[in-house]
Amino acid sequence: MDVVMLNVVVGVSGIVLALLGFGVYRATGWLKASTHNEQMQGVWDRLSKAAMRIVADVNQSYVEPLKKAGKWNDETAAEAKKKAIEKLRSYVGPKGLGVLAYVAGFEDENLDDLLETFVESEVGTQKAIQALVPRPLPDPAAP
Repeated sequence: MDVVMLNVVVGVSGIVLALLGFGVYRATGWLKASTHNEQMQGVWDRLSKAAMRIVADVNQSYVEPLKKAGKWNDETAAEAKKKAIEKLRSYVGPKGLGVLAYVAGFEDENLDDLLETFVESEVGTQKAIQALVPRPLPDPAAP
């Protein structure tokens, strides 16, 4: 009877250890995915906020003066986008770009496309906001 009971305990403990190992394996995978997702969300959030500030800066320092001077065209628009992407790349820095490439799973040559997407998205957002902001009415007494 003792031999039978010992064999049962050994068999059950083997099953319990196997299930425990599988549980640890699954928990490790979940933790890794969860950490990766949180890291990605943090990078995306910081990049989005940086794009917002940089697009506003390029708009104020480069785009608006050109528009007021009547020199705004497709070529200057492309140059403004290029300036914003360069500023965003500089702001993120080489280390940040490395983290971004790792977290997003991108190759280095695709990072400019990603940065361009953030810049274009923010330009669209800022244009939409400007369209919603009421403009002051012209002064009827002005000549």
